Amino acid sequence: MLAGSWMVTTLLTIWACLYIAAPFLEEPWMRKQYSDAFNAYISQVPRYGSLRAITRNALTKFELKVPPLVIILICVAVMYTSAVTVPHSSIVPMEMRVALALVAGIFASVVLLAALVAFRRHQTTVNPLNPNNTTSLVTTGIYAYSRNPMYLSMFLVLLGWGFFLGQLNAVGGLVLYVVTITRIQILPEERILERKFGSAYTDFLTSSCRWFGFRHSTSSAVGSP
Repeated sequence: MLAGSWMVTTLLTIWACLYIAAPFLEEPWMRKQYSDAFNAYISQVPRYGSLRAITRNALTKFELKVPPLVIILICVAVMYTSAVTVPHSSIVPMEMRVALALVAGIFASVVLLAALVAFRRHQTTVNPLNPNNTTSLVTTGIYAYSRNPMYLSMFLVLLGWGFFLGQLNAVGGLVLYVVTITRIQILPEERILERKFGSAYTDFLTSSCRWFGFRHSTSSAVGSP
């Protein structure tokens, strides 16, 4: 196309089509040579790549490496930037926004304190970057209703910040927090804890909600931040 010649463009298009068709010719031979190993590989890796695969691989590199506090600060900045960049008229008076923010902050403090008390009572780690160091099963208190009360308390802090800003577009920061903390923190924690505690943790998955809720409790569970 840069050459400005239809002949060159046609030849390069044919060449590109041959490259696109090549995997369909190679894969049967690869499947015959490597059998189950190749089948497992193609089930995980797209033929030509995809945005989803690129995003997944990129996020995998950050699993259990970014402190939740950093994620919180990023989301706070995103919410503030959104509110300032694209502001709209607030329908909630400032006094009401401050009151709602304080209520959210109080709830966040109560949830966080309950989680810390439960962890201290069972003498297990509160370090979110090292779930392998978890030593005790936690089933009582706030963990009967939430598997991740500390992350829930952080969400409530962001919610209070959103109330204070009084801008609807700040909700994007809440969505960013939930998606990010779930993908690079909660899901890796759950995999590690399930390997470490086996059926006890599997029972916990069915007895307590990831964020908050009421379910029938079981006798064994493990808590994470």
